[in-house]
Amino acid sequence: MFTSSDAKGLIYDVLAVNPVSFAQHKDDWAKVVRFFTSALTTSTTRRRTGDAIKIMAAKAGADAEEYAKNVPGTHFLPLAGGEERLSKRATVSIRSMAR
Repeated sequence: MFTSSDAKGLIYDVLAVNPVSFAQHKDDWAKVVRFFTSALTTSTTRRRTGDAIKIMAAKAGADAEEYAKNVPGTHFLPLAGGEERLSKRATVSIRSMAR
């Protein structure tokens, strides 16, 4: 098991889906993946970064200026990078769900 104590300064946010829920709600989970992809694009596009920081800061209950100081140290794993980290046993392609 990996914990953030193994990597000082690292906070890993993960979304895990119960296989039963996934099987019963594939279309809904596909929407979640599409939304995440859209949010990631919005938050990492230079011309939109200011707006993205305001939105994320508001959701975190933080001042946008203070929140902005943390953004350069934040790494958002792109969809392709996440797919590369899937187990070989995985049968669902994240990229195909985002289409």
